[in-house]
Amino acid sequence: MALHWIMAALIVWNLASMMLTPQAWARTLLPTHMAVGLTVLLLSLVRLLWRLTHRWPPLPATIPLWERRLARGSHALFYVLMLAVPLSGWLMVSASSGRAVNWFGVASIPPLPVASSRYAVAAFYEMHEIGATLMAGLLLLHVAGALRHSLPDGGTPLLLRMLPRRSAYQKKS
Repeated sequence: MALHWIMAALIVWNLASMMLTPQAWARTLLPTHMAVGLTVLLLSLVRLLWRLTHRWPPLPATIPLWERRLARGSHALFYVLMLAVPLSGWLMVSASSGRAVNWFGVASIPPLPVASSRYAVAAFYEMHEIGATLMAGLLLLHVAGALRHSLPDGGTPLLLRMLPRRSAYQKKS
């Protein structure tokens, strides 16, 4: 649960730092954006290992099959994007400058071994932008679904399962 919320905050910050800020600010925020992106990549690998060794929590039986499939499919797409978006950003930086990425002033993350060309940079840039846009849309869908199921007429307070102190919810159900 903690990993979910930490990653959610980092992803939202990174999306907002580039999509919602003026261009001049975005340039200033770029080093932090890259460091946060690499952190998301690392945490995504940890989360993927967790998911591969732990079963999905069961969804309530009251949720229709189509919604179950949509939920599982969107979660799978989240995993793909949580890996692909930061990786494409790292590839873009590696192809454009060949320099290491400064990770919050603590470490220097070396570039990936990729050929430096404007075509490679453009391709990785497009992958990064499209992936980030898909991530933003998927995030909105995810939040909408959680809120829909948490409203009084939604029938299943799923959001409560992801909040701290969920034991109170589990005792009531």
